[in-house]
Amino acid sequence: MLNFLGMENTTTLTSLLGLTQKQMALLLRVSRSQWSMYESGKRGLPLKARQLLAEMVGFLKFENKGEKVRQYLIEQEEANKKELEKQLRLNEYRQYELTKKVAGIEARYNSNLTAIGLTDYLSSLPNTKQKLDAELLTVIASGAERTIRKSGLAEVTVLRVQQEVLELEKLLLGSALNKVTKTLEKLKEERLSYN
Repeated sequence: MLNFLGMENTTTLTSLLGLTQKQMALLLRVSRSQWSMYESGKRGLPLKARQLLAEMVGFLKFENKGEKVRQYLIEQEEANKKELEKQLRLNEYRQYELTKKVAGIEARYNSNLTAIGLTDYLSSLPNTKQKLDAELLTVIASGAERTIRKSGLAEVTVLRVQQEVLELEKLLLGSALNKVTKTLEKLKEERLSYN
């Protein structure tokens, strides 16, 4: 029945107009079953109901949906913009925190590598070997090795991937915010031109 509007068969007039079958039936002053049968193409509607339905379908093609709809759209776009800005700030904060974390882990990693190298170097010196406490050098080296195994390059790599994901998210959020801002400007311009 809806092919005359160029719509798919799965789309109903009821859903297109944002109403329930009961609401449609009440507006057209027909029974719900009568409306349902009309929508499925099994029954016609009385003349007055068809005339009102034609007006309702005409409304769908009319670009200016009215001041209430425009105001609602503006409010929704402003809320959307506010939420995207909030998500963008949160993203920037997460990036900042992650950058600090990566820097700290890299510093510890490099520091522990240096400690391992130093203890190895000191252990290999023939003249200082007896003067230095071999057990202390072993404790220092094993502590540094444990730290590297616990949070080494693998952890840094994972965190860098997270940084890249946040960068991509930032780009997506920025793009979405740009679209919302343009839509909002367009809606506000339309409001001025209709008034």
